[in-house]
Amino acid sequence: MSSIPGEIVVLPVAGGRWIVMNVHCRTCLGVESSGLELLQREGAVEPSGQTSLHRLWNIERAVNATGLFSDPTPFPSRLDAWPDVEFVSDEELVEQFKRHFLLVDDMEAYRDRLAVRDSLLDRRHIGNFHQRLGAELLLKRRQSPVDWWLNQKFADDGEMLGNNLYRAVQASCLEGYLQGRLKRGDHLLDVGCGTGAYTRYAARLTGSALGVDPNSDFIERARGHSAGSGASFTCMDIPQGLEVIEDESADFVLMCDAMLFYFVSADGSSPPDVGRLFREVRRILKPGGAFISVEPHEIFWLLPWLGDDAHPFTIVSEHARRWYGVTPTGPQVVQAAARSRLFVSWMEELLLADNPTELADGKAIGFAREFPLWKLIEFVPGEFNRRHPACQAEVL
Repeated sequence: MSSIPGEIVVLPVAGGRWIVMNVHCRTCLGVESSGLELLQREGAVEPSGQTSLHRLWNIERAVNATGLFSDPTPFPSRLDAWPDVEFVSDEELVEQFKRHFLLVDDMEAYRDRLAVRDSLLDRRHIGNFHQRLGAELLLKRRQSPVDWWLNQKFADDGEMLGNNLYRAVQASCLEGYLQGRLKRGDHLLDVGCGTGAYTRYAARLTGSALGVDPNSDFIERARGHSAGSGASFTCMDIPQGLEVIEDESADFVLMCDAMLFYFVSADGSSPPDVGRLFREVRRILKPGGAFISVEPHEIFWLLPWLGDDAHPFTIVSEHARRWYGVTPTGPQVVQAAARSRLFVSWMEELLLADNPTELADGKAIGFAREFPLWKLIEFVPGEFNRRHPACQAEVL
């Protein structure tokens, strides 16, 4: 006997259509009312002397395949972007419901599928965000993840951020923050600098900034765009390569969109030692210095953008026990930093400004105004309160 998983939601659409979505699996279909009635009967096909035909739209799309901060909703928000309608029988529609995990024959087997994959080719498990995006790029689109990352973030020249949420939210907020924190003569270390956009920006404010990244192609691109900017770049593994940087040599250390890989690796291997990263950062900071971390928001990044542009909403489907999400929770980051004697001095969630002048995507504007997609945390060196319970654990 088939059954409907409890995580199914149904959304009304104009023209008598309905979207049926599994919020855990990020799967969905577009149906008309007769298809919804069939689903409500849990796939039971009633005997009839006539063959029923239902209108069906295969609207499901790969989540975030156009960009890490593009719309993560698994269906197009506009009806004119829907595929052509199909006409299917009762039996064919039931099969489609099962294929998209909207109707399940074996609930225990279905629950077992909601887990991290053993490998890129593992079809038994749904997989986390990194794995699903990697499979889409490598196996279906045959795209280089490195080239895809550059194209989804930057304009054609690979130097300036594109007309996207990176520019409208992250860059706008971070650059304003750095203007208030940095002064001429400061030195900033940008860890995981990529192609160096923020390294160059910091160097314009201070006169001196160093960007480090393990990707040699990114470093070469960064150098090509940075002549006369005051920014310099070095290719090194992180965190172990940071050992060559002198003690107390940086007024600020910056890390953007990279710390998440110290909690969940992109390829399924054991992630690098985040404790070692924090210890190196603390060693490199000058007295009175600060570590600025900007990371995807652990709650709102990757959640579907639902509702209309003026009144967006979303659905939170996991938090404490994650298998799809790849960002650490706030407490995980703060506790890992505290074990290396780095403590929070400031925190803010990054939201879109009231009057964006660049974005044309109304759905992105509405969601990013209401829900933060990044979070900025500033850490400063300090000492544990020896009466704190965490001091009973080993603190390096």
